[in-house]
Amino acid sequence: MTVPHMRRVGGTTEAEQTYTLGSQEAFRLDALSFTIDYANEGAYVIPTLIARDSGGFLIAQIAAPQISGIAPFLGPIDYSGPAAFSDTISLSPPDGYAGYSLHDFGAAVTTSQVTMTWTQPPGLQAAGIQTWLSSPGAVTMGPVIGTKLVENTGTVTVTLTSGIAAGHHLLLHLTFLSPQNWINPTAPDLPLVTDSKGGNNLDPVAGALPVWGQSSLVRPDGLYLTSWFVLWRINTPLSAGDTVTLTNVRGSAFWMQLDVNDITGLTAGNPVGGNPGSNYVQIGRTPGTSPDTSVAAPTPKWTGPVFFDSAYLIADGGVINMQFARGGVEIEPLGAPAFFGLTTYIQCPLPELHLGPLDTLTATSFDTTGERTQDMISQYLVWGIDE
Repeated sequence: MTVPHMRRVGGTTEAEQTYTLGSQEAFRLDALSFTIDYANEGAYVIPTLIARDSGGFLIAQIAAPQISGIAPFLGPIDYSGPAAFSDTISLSPPDGYAGYSLHDFGAAVTTSQVTMTWTQPPGLQAAGIQTWLSSPGAVTMGPVIGTKLVENTGTVTVTLTSGIAAGHHLLLHLTFLSPQNWINPTAPDLPLVTDSKGGNNLDPVAGALPVWGQSSLVRPDGLYLTSWFVLWRINTPLSAGDTVTLTNVRGSAFWMQLDVNDITGLTAGNPVGGNPGSNYVQIGRTPGTSPDTSVAAPTPKWTGPVFFDSAYLIADGGVINMQFARGGVEIEPLGAPAFFGLTTYIQCPLPELHLGPLDTLTATSFDTTGERTQDMISQYLVWGIDE
């Protein structure tokens, strides 16, 4: 009777762990198990076993069933009924997602609810805000012309990739993770903004609210994902290579991402305000599934330029206990994706693998773009029938 002999690979390593057979060692691989503590990186986790001979040539690469929906796999925010949105932006900092859109409904008042959809698994927490902007005519939002992600600070500086002319506004959209809830900020919370040219200013300079389109969501760990925007009125033109710096006066965040867009057509002096038709300012919602329809009562009267801002919580990593084995092991079907630290178990059959001295067995994980470099591999065990 042959008895499998267990080999243990100790410790925890990033991206992959490798067992190298000894100079006199040879066995038939009978089973192998390891744990993946996966990061919020990429759209999939595909546990993978790679066998190579002593010269580094590939013997086998065995992919287990994938877990999908790990990190955001999101398109731009999509609204319908009364409008189809084209100028939408999506961004995905760590552990959170924000999307925003500016749509001009035109001069005629349209009375309707708006339905929002997003390409993410249903049931994740989300929040959305709409803010009307005042304008004598059409308003347009250009593409992102600067973005920056920072960690453990309250200040972020963006370098512009193209210029912005006098008379335009620079939309400053901030998404951040912090211990504070940003519900109902007050005037003293107005962020500090400067640029490398000078002569430009926040618009409005002061008002009842310091920021606009503000959404704030609490994660299971008690931290808050928040997004909002302010408008930087351009009196002195800025060029590609110029910088804009925003300081969140409430203090440091674990991470902050600032994205900026060129906005044309807003009324100078006070671009945020009601339009004809007695519009609301800052209608909020907290949908739990996709799609979601606004539930404001009475039904909003959509007219003129409206800014939509939404924030979402996404998967915060999790654990996969992976086992490859011979002897009729079947691939286990996967249920819902694992969110917020949950544990998933996967098993997968092994082919006939006979390994010799200095061959290697590497436990790792992949997604659609390649090896997942932020995942942690641990508890790596190898069982082999000695030959």
